[in-house]
Amino acid sequence: MRMEDGFYKVASQSRDMRYDVTLVSTGWKCSCLDYYYRTMRYKHIIAVEISQRLRDKVRKNVLLNASRSIMGMDLISMLNLTVTETVYFEPAV
Repeated sequence: MRMEDGFYKVASQSRDMRYDVTLVSTGWKCSCLDYYYRTMRYKHIIAVEISQRLRDKVRKNVLLNASRSIMGMDLISMLNLTVTETVYFEPAV
């Protein structure tokens, strides 16, 4: 779930908890133990990157159709609304 730009809460696949994924000057970091011990791009960070790419694609598609209005609200104005996303990561089996 995107909390704000550069800060996500990503659900654990095995526990009832969420990990903090935060953008820092050197890239993304995660609060999970796997990242702590490996300090490398890991599944929670990959989930955030996928979410960002999807969000960018949606934003570009909306901008392509910016001349339309939905229920009287301009799409450009709608882009300024706060949107949260839930990111679930399922590893390949």
